[in-house]
Amino acid sequence: MTASGIDAETIRKSVAAASEWLYAREGDSEALAGLCDGLRQHLEQLVPAVLDIAPRLRGARRTVAVHGLTRGQQVLDVLDEYKATSVTEWLYVRDLMSTSRSLLELYEQPGPLGEPVERNEIERAMRMRQCGRCGNPITEGQEWRRAILHSRSGPMVNGFVHRDCCDVLAAVRRAKLCPVPAPTVG
Repeated sequence: MTASGIDAETIRKSVAAASEWLYAREGDSEALAGLCDGLRQHLEQLVPAVLDIAPRLRGARRTVAVHGLTRGQQVLDVLDEYKATSVTEWLYVRDLMSTSRSLLELYEQPGPLGEPVERNEIERAMRMRQCGRCGNPITEGQEWRRAILHSRSGPMVNGFVHRDCCDVLAAVRRAKLCPVPAPTVG
């Protein structure tokens, strides 16, 4: 273990075990719960450690750090309300695994560091929810829900969507869809 308390080798082993479990999707629920708990503890250590160096990161690494920290905080928040079902178990394992792996990479290889700037903005971004459909922030007072979003980066991404605009807009668009008749050849 390093002076900061981050045991990179243990995190790598946990991530590898999670990856194997995701591939096989076999095992008992106790082993899965233990895997989730271990990954959660790693993420709880990595978020503050990366937050400490994020204000000194430069360029794209800083952008990746803000995204990873935001996602890490969201995953930890969702786990507090976690209700195990056969669908969500593997989604949470995947979220914990991928976020831990990304934050560990940033922690171990931050690149050239500069003068610290904008830590408050990074912390504010971590607390912000962003709509996975329209890309706009979900502000205080707006209704939202968790959703599984399909994207080019992955088949399923856990996220948030507006209830009061994106869901309504999607319903209106679906109602306007009508089948196009096949052309007839005469």
